[in-house]
Amino acid sequence: MKDNTYTKKVLEARKKLLLLDKKVQLEILSVYKDASKTILSDIVKNKELNLSTKYLKKLNKSIEKYINELNQRLVPVTEKSIIEASNIAKELQMYYYQSIVPNESIKFACDAMCIKTTTSVVEKLVASNFYKDKRSLDSRIWGYSNKNRKDIDRLIKANVARGANAKTLAKSLDNYVNPVKKTEAKTLEVGMNKSISYQAQRLARTSITHAFVETSVQNAINNPMCIGLQWNLSSQHYIRQVKWRGEDECDEYAEQNRYGLGEGVFPPEKYPIPHPNCLCYPTQVIVPINEASKMMNDWATGGDNDILDSWFDGIIHQNNSIPVIKKQINKKNKITTNSKDDRIKKNLTNSIKNKSKKAPKQIQKYINKYVNTNKIIIDNGQKIPFVYYTKVDLVGINPNIREFKSYNKEAALLHEFAHRIDIKEIKSYNNIKFQKAIESSSIYVMENIENLQSIYTNSNELYNNEFISDILGALSNNEFEDLLATHSEKYWSKNRNKEKEIFANLFTLKYQNNKEINSFIKEHLNSLDKIFNELLGGI
Repeated sequence: MKDNTYTKKVLEARKKLLLLDKKVQLEILSVYKDASKTILSDIVKNKELNLSTKYLKKLNKSIEKYINELNQRLVPVTEKSIIEASNIAKELQMYYYQSIVPNESIKFACDAMCIKTTTSVVEKLVASNFYKDKRSLDSRIWGYSNKNRKDIDRLIKANVARGANAKTLAKSLDNYVNPVKKTEAKTLEVGMNKSISYQAQRLARTSITHAFVETSVQNAINNPMCIGLQWNLSSQHYIRQVKWRGEDECDEYAEQNRYGLGEGVFPPEKYPIPHPNCLCYPTQVIVPINEASKMMNDWATGGDNDILDSWFDGIIHQNNSIPVIKKQINKKNKITTNSKDDRIKKNLTNSIKNKSKKAPKQIQKYINKYVNTNKIIIDNGQKIPFVYYTKVDLVGINPNIREFKSYNKEAALLHEFAHRIDIKEIKSYNNIKFQKAIESSSIYVMENIENLQSIYTNSNELYNNEFISDILGALSNNEFEDLLATHSEKYWSKNRNKEKEIFANLFTLKYQNNKEINSFIKEHLNSLDKIFNELLGGI
């Protein structure tokens, strides 16, 4: 199944969510309109012109009936919208699993997991476990309807104080409680909401968004093929927010890359809760369906995959009511292909391993252990030629992107595998010695930047190597000039990115084993080189 089919499903889900929001907004207006008739019909029946005590008591009873009707009807409308929004996210996730899972029993288990996730999210939102204030949905609605009650009381008292008669009060109430009519600001009292239905509509919209988002977050956490969740700005964001009030946190979320997953992409568990009335939405950044399907087939027919084993155990644990399912352990049924994608992966990994014979033995050891074709995916949707996806433990390649041809492909691919080596085994970013070596090297570079700049610029080997360039960028916070390639200052300031990139760059440089670059590192970055060698067990 092609990815464009799944993309269409994502767009369909978005349309369903927008239609749901529109439908619920109209339903709430209808509830307020119908409820307003309770007050207005009683006012019409009253023949008094003066606002007598008797008249106001009758009116108070009408208001009580009005509030009760709001409570009785708004709770189920909003609760139903939460369920529908969560189901939209559920159906999208189920479709993805149906597209990649080869075994009917496992498909059944995936469906059960998605249903359980939706049920759990709805319970959290309707009960009191989602928000910090621990208030349930019905208590929120009662709070807003009580605010409606106070606003109506304020309007009545203001009319009484002004000496208005029953006819004038009736007109004021009609204008305020009937949501179809527009209330003029000059008729409002201090503290009154301009629109009587606004808070209920705001709550419903926010609940719909939060139900869809939280279900998407939990689905993404459970999905072994999910790399991250992308924050997408609503098509109305500019008109509703930026044009009138400037950019807000949504713009920052859509532009951030603090986790190194791509612009706007968060680890699922770090995805922010949208602000009230927000219409922005998440989409999963996933392993392409064709690649994911191959991985699933390989695993289901006996292939080794620790991530899928763990995922499968989690499904069984979550769904203890379903029958025990076992994957087929049958090496003969293992899927093999000779596609163009497979040739690209095989040629690159073989080339890396052949060239590594000239590298130090410890580098060869880690390459043989961690550089495997089954850890590479061809992803024509990714925006850069090479990337390591931490969560799914895969290296993504996009050979169709324009920049791919200009890359030193083996070295660039190995750089991403070096991230895998670091995360799986070395963990340089948690090593105090490595961190201190980076700090001392950074001080040295800044104190000697003019001399180092001259050496760098006058050496073809240094000047044309993107990995030493990136190291110098990291150590100088990009003060070093005319670098071939480096990350942004913002990137260097986040999440131990300096440690991660310097490790991967040094590993790749050891693999390249260039004498001039080795000499430069040994002379000017000796403490960093020494600790790096220790991390790998001695070089």
